[in-house]
Amino acid sequence: KAPIILTGAGNELDRATKAELTKLEVKTVYVTSGTAVIKQSVIDEIKAMGPTVISLGGKDKYETSVNIAKKMERVTKVAIANSIPDALSIASIAAANNQPILLTDKDTVPSVVSSY
Repeated sequence: KAPIILTGAGNELDRATKAELTKLEVKTVYVTSGTAVIKQSVIDEIKAMGPTVISLGGKDKYETSVNIAKKMERVTKVAIANSIPDALSIASIAAANNQPILLTDKDTVPSVVSSY
C-alpha cells in the first residue's frame, strides 16, 4: 500500500523524485538496493528531508528480494520470478494477494531464497 518511486543514477536525488516525496509527505522510505546503486549521498539527502530510511538492499538481487519479503506480514504464499521484467509483470497480482516476489535463477534456487 505504498507507491514505488524511482530515482536516477548519480550522487543526488532526482528532482522529480524529491518533489514526489515532498508532495506525498512520505514518512518512511524503503531503499531496495545497496549503495552501489543508490548512493549514500542520495540516502543522506532523503534522510535530511525528514523520512525514516530503511535499507533493504542485500548483497545481490536474491538477498534483496528476501529482505523485502521479510518486511511483509501474514505471508502465506510467494511469487517466483527469474528476472526483473518477470517480477514487474507479476507485481500487481502479487501485491493484491500479499505475496512477496522472490527472485531466482532459471536453473537453481539461491540458498538465501530457499532458506526463506
